Amino acid sequence: MDLKSKIKYTTIVNKYPSFRDESIKSCWRWLEGRQEDDNAEGYWRVHDKLYNLSDFIKNHPGGSEWIALSKGTDITEAFESYHILPKASNLLNKFYVKDADSPRNYKLTYDDNGFYRTLKRRVAEKLPLLDKGDLWKSKFCLDAIVCGFLISSIMAIRAEWMVLKIFSILVASQCAAWMNAASHNFNHQRDSWRMYTANFILIGWRDWRVFHGMSHHLYPNSYTDLEISAYEPHFHWIPVQPRSSLQIIISYVLTPLVYMLLFHSSLFSRYSGFILAKTKRIHYDELLILVPPALMFIFGNSSITISNITTIIYVWGIILMTGSFLYSLMAVNAGHHGYSIVHEGDEFKSLDFGIYQMAATVDRKEANHSVAVSITHFGDHTLHHLFPSLDHALLPQLREILYETCKEFDLELRKWTLLHAAVEQFKQLARTKVTTLD
Repeated sequence: MDLKSKIKYTTIVNKYPSFRDESIKSCWRWLEGRQEDDNAEGYWRVHDKLYNLSDFIKNHPGGSEWIALSKGTDITEAFESYHILPKASNLLNKFYVKDADSPRNYKLTYDDNGFYRTLKRRVAEKLPLLDKGDLWKSKFCLDAIVCGFLISSIMAIRAEWMVLKIFSILVASQCAAWMNAASHNFNHQRDSWRMYTANFILIGWRDWRVFHGMSHHLYPNSYTDLEISAYEPHFHWIPVQPRSSLQIIISYVLTPLVYMLLFHSSLFSRYSGFILAKTKRIHYDELLILVPPALMFIFGNSSITISNITTIIYVWGIILMTGSFLYSLMAVNAGHHGYSIVHEGDEFKSLDFGIYQMAATVDRKEANHSVAVSITHFGDHTLHHLFPSLDHALLPQLREILYETCKEFDLELRKWTLLHAAVEQFKQLARTKVTTLD
């Protein structure tokens, strides 16, 4: 056996993240922790070079927030995965300041002959040839879901027949779950009005972009993954974190409650984080959370009485909790937790960005059948993690390239059903021993 095959890794970071163990987790504190840890010296770091992108913020094709939010951090993983064509690298050189004085905090690598760069070159060659004819489908899906969500929310107030009222609440709840999943497709792309739809259900789109796009997508199942730490202490998915049998049982018992309150906890985290963090920013689009209940009041034949207002709040609360439960059922079991999936502390064989993503991600079998299913159930999960800025409607055309490159590098593209993923996720909550390669 050659020496390289014996090398094992157990983490992708050099330093335990600052502020990670604070009782209240927020995107703002996560970003401030990154500024403390990333050795970017107040600039934007890509690999071992520092750039000043201040003058480029307003001109960034993907939207100004991508650049503004990441100031003072290492954006290597985001830059590599969100920019497939070489045009971005050529443009970046104009903003070069100097070489970094300290090494990167992240161990992930991008060897030109490695798996990720090889796959990326092949995708870049295929990109201009992709059939863009299906792009309308992902947009139409979200638009239809938003309309269904708002109409059914109003009907939940207008309906006098109890069966119709309950049916409307269930439809609105399911649409809320699908809407959050579908809006995430557009949150990874250049700014558009569709990314704002997450605000209707208390999930701020900026938070979405940070805790999902800039954290989870780039560093899944690591200490840096905010979607791991945000669930603590209720859920502990990292096996090296000590916990008793009682804590594991409590995790199981609390699961339905945590699922139901995900939307609400996002709002709480956002505003408590705003209070605790150094960054103080409130944006006008936060008012979008008032749109659904306002429409329920305006079109729900409701006069201004305490009884009617209480009813709207009550129904709206049920829609949010049920929608949160349905969304969590999909998202938590999307394919990141299980005995065979790499988590912090587990041994894995390569620091190549793409290989690590595949080690920490599993595809869902039933989520790849159509654009509608894919965009609402995290379809083509692995490809989406490798190239998050690509619309879900385009990913099926890249499957063959992924299969061929995986075969060349002796990698397995794993596929689970939702039931299998859910069972594995519960097993992961109880796992206290790391997985070894031996």
